[in-house]
Amino acid sequence: MERPVVKHKVVACIPTKDTAWLLRDTLRHLSTFCHKIIISDDGSTDDTFKVCSAFDKVEYQKRPPRDHGDRQGALQRQELLTAAYKYDPDYFFFLD
Repeated sequence: MERPVVKHKVVACIPTKDTAWLLRDTLRHLSTFCHKIIISDDGSTDDTFKVCSAFDKVEYQKRPPRDHGDRQGALQRQELLTAAYKYDPDYFFFLD
């Protein structure tokens, strides 16, 4: 399979929790065109870390535990954006 020509530096940002079941295929596809893929894991109890560690382009971040009712979706996305800026991307690609 021929690899696509990458014209822009794209950094993917993925907030996740217990998504190992679909993460492997997602990361495989993103790896073909993304410079970096940043995962923000919000307390997964499945194999999310194991899946992420199999990909060189993945930067894995584990969020600190908190009360289940403490919803921090906006904060999690800001953390992802802050982490992505250090790669000086042309584009941010958020997947929810």
